[in-house]
Amino acid sequence: MNLFVISNNLFDDREYAIAEPKNDRYGDFPKCSACGGPIGSRRWLPEFMVKLSKKKVGDFVFGSVDPFLVTEKIVNIVYDNEIHGVTSFNQVTVTNNKNVKLYIPEIEYGALKIDEEVSGFIRTKQQRCEVCRLGGAISAYNKLEPAINTWDGLDIFVLRQLPGTIVLSEKFYNLCNENMVTNLTVKQMQDYYPPWMKQ
Repeated sequence: MNLFVISNNLFDDREYAIAEPKNDRYGDFPKCSACGGPIGSRRWLPEFMVKLSKKKVGDFVFGSVDPFLVTEKIVNIVYDNEIHGVTSFNQVTVTNNKNVKLYIPEIEYGALKIDEEVSGFIRTKQQRCEVCRLGGAISAYNKLEPAINTWDGLDIFVLRQLPGTIVLSEKFYNLCNENMVTNLTVKQMQDYYPPWMKQ
């Protein structure tokens, strides 16, 4: 099982545009079904509008949007190849480039669990909940090693133990390569470290 983590620099627009939301309407945090604690960023609410930093747009668009925006090419790859893990795509209005169609995906939380002992996780305190696997800041780890038999087959999903971390299956990653998708950088899961963590 090969899994990949999206590792783009969210605010690097040296080659491709990044997006800035033009409405600041946000709802509540997504919450764990078991403990009720927050498990991610506050949800961006319609009407979805962004301004792009430049004209050149990649198939993945990052910036101050969570998790990211995608072009129609990505939408078609997902639907044409039965990619599992996206519940919906909402169209986004681009205020300074009417020729670009962008969409924000709603991505599922996966069941995959990281084996914290094998991965060498160091937490400030124990996680609060076995379902969301959050609580107690993670200060370091050696690698991200999936626990055996916990992947539920999703091709794209949010990793519960590291909020904001988006994982791709080998199937989805290979389809992106075959279709020459632009502005997507990944690392193999075992080699990924979030930008806020000191290695």
